[in-house]
Amino acid sequence: LYSTLKKRIITQFADSEQNRVKKLLQEQELGDMRPSKLLREMRSLPGSEDNDNILKSIWMSRLPSNMRLIISISNELLDKVALLADKICEVSDTLHVHAVETLNTATRNQSDIQQQLAEITKEIASLKANINRRPRSRSRNRPPSRFGMQNNSSNGLCWYLHKFGNDAKKMSWPVRKKVKLTSLSSMAVDDRLN
Repeated sequence: LYSTLKKRIITQFADSEQNRVKKLLQEQELGDMRPSKLLREMRSLPGSEDNDNILKSIWMSRLPSNMRLIISISNELLDKVALLADKICEVSDTLHVHAVETLNTATRNQSDIQQQLAEITKEIASLKANINRRPRSRSRNRPPSRFGMQNNSSNGLCWYLHKFGNDAKKMSWPVRKKVKLTSLSSMAVDDRLN
C-alpha cells in the first residue's frame, strides 16, 4: 500500500521526464556564464543526471555556433569538453575586447578629425570676414586707374610725378604739361616726356 501511494504521489506531483527535458531546453541560457558553469547548473536540475548524451546535446545547443563547431569534434568526456569550451570562450572574449577597443579608437580618431575640421572651417570663415572688412589698398608700385590719375594729379602732372616728385622713375601718358624739376636736368625731363 505504501509503495503504491508513493508512486501515485510522485507521478501526480513530480514533473514527467518530458517536462524536465523541456525545462533544460527552455530555461537554461549561457548568457555571461562560462560554459562549464552552465553545464553544472544543467546537471543540478532534477532528471538531468540520467543521460550525459542528452545533456551534452542540450548544453551544446546553448553555446555560440563558432564554439559548437570546435568542440563537436572532441571525443572527450563532457567535463573535459566543458573546460575546452571555457578556454575557447576566454580567447574569443579577448578577441572581442580588442575588436571593441579598436572600434572605440577609430571612432575617437574620427571625432578628433571632425573637431579639427570644424576648427579649420571656423578659422577660414574668420579670415574671410577679416579680408572683407579691410579697405582695399592699392599696390605702391601700381598707378591708379586712368580716372584716378586725372583726379589725383595736380597741375596736370602724371601720377608718378605727383606721388614721387623728383624721385619719379616712370611717367604715365598723357602728361599735360612739360615740367622742369629742379633736381632733374632738363634733358632728363625732356626724355621722360617724349
